[in-house]
Amino acid sequence: DPILTFSFFIAGLSLAGLPGLAGYISKTLIHEGLVENIPLWAPAAVLIVEKLFVIAGGLTFAYMSKLFILLFVNKPSTPKEKSRLDFKSAISVLIPALGLLVFGALPNTVYNEILHFTAPWFNTQAHEVLWFDPINLQGAAISLGIGLLTYLLVVRKFLLAPSRANPVRNISLALDLENHVYKPFLKVFTFTAAFVARLLYSTSGWLLTLMQRTLFHNPNPVVIEGTDDHFGLYSVSYVPPGRYAQTLALELMLFGIGLIFTLFYLFLINGI
Repeated sequence: DPILTFSFFIAGLSLAGLPGLAGYISKTLIHEGLVENIPLWAPAAVLIVEKLFVIAGGLTFAYMSKLFILLFVNKPSTPKEKSRLDFKSAISVLIPALGLLVFGALPNTVYNEILHFTAPWFNTQAHEVLWFDPINLQGAAISLGIGLLTYLLVVRKFLLAPSRANPVRNISLALDLENHVYKPFLKVFTFTAAFVARLLYSTSGWLLTLMQRTLFHNPNPVVIEGTDDHFGLYSVSYVPPGRYAQTLALELMLFGIGLIFTLFYLFLINGI
């Protein structure tokens, strides 16, 4: 789908810190924060963090390039039917991509106003940021150059295979953090959290039973605990509350909306 391809392309470049996109502005603000806090930290430590920051941006460009080429450039080994995004899905991915372009191209109009508005809340004074200063552009160019070399010399040679049926080399599968680290950790974490939650949930019933037997000398206490048929259950299918499906994406979106409204409320209260 051309809209999905365009949106992913813009988002990947923005995440890598390409000048003219919102991701570059975010990285510039982080760099400004590092420079301004040099008097508070050891200069050598700040220099090391700055170098790591540049390298991390380059590695981001490398893996985003790998994803884009695998998903949108390389053709699958078996022909598949082309699909198009429906109107709502296309709008939901296109508007954020266009926002990355607008915010990145007009930082003085957007971000400087935000800086002046929020500075009192942080007990500081806002100052103009030279977004496209030669030093910042040089750092972005070095970071993108590191990413390009990493992709050409490491990713293409050692992590990608020429076969369309299996485009990922075995070394890449061996270094798969998702299957070897993240998923096992999430399984252990969710089991432990559900066990502790169930233990706490049952504590009230145990305490009531103990009090009935000891303080009130009731040999046959009757304690009816609350029930929840969905407690600690994880299923592929979701229960739709009304029109919207109860998915992790919806919950994250609601959390993000609530966080945004909370921040705006705090800013307004501080301004008043």
